[in-house]
Amino acid sequence: MELVERTASSMTGVAVTGAFDELSSRVPAAWRSLAAAGAPRDATYAELSRSMADGTYLERLGLLDDEVLGAHRLAERLGGVIELERVPIPAGAWVRYHHEGPEEEIAVSFGRMIAWAKAADLEPTGELLDVGYRFDSARGGHELWVKVEPAALTGAG
Repeated sequence: MELVERTASSMTGVAVTGAFDELSSRVPAAWRSLAAAGAPRDATYAELSRSMADGTYLERLGLLDDEVLGAHRLAERLGGVIELERVPIPAGAWVRYHHEGPEEEIAVSFGRMIAWAKAADLEPTGELLDVGYRFDSARGGHELWVKVEPAALTGAG
């Protein structure tokens, strides 16, 4: 794990909202609808998660806009089929980790990243980014990101 400065970027995709226990069915359904609607199969997709003040989560599933032609390809293919939106990914300090292993264990890796950040006197902001989902048979690791701020700025720690 490492602490890095990430520049501002954005992604284009679909939104999924719900309580934490609802995400295990809503997020896979959204991935299936993206694939069924004709999303490019040979692209690497991302999932951006934001913890909301009311305890719900807002997940965005799609392509990073810096992926070569990614967002444009997605918009061209799906713009009239499903509702897409472009959302910012903020610049700043992020903990980065390369996850190798089953996708089912990504949540465990995020938990380790959050613990590592807190041990380094950093406070997670509630934003998580996971880049590595594919619709084709190509497999690889996932780049995981946790947005953080110094605990002194948030009042934690």
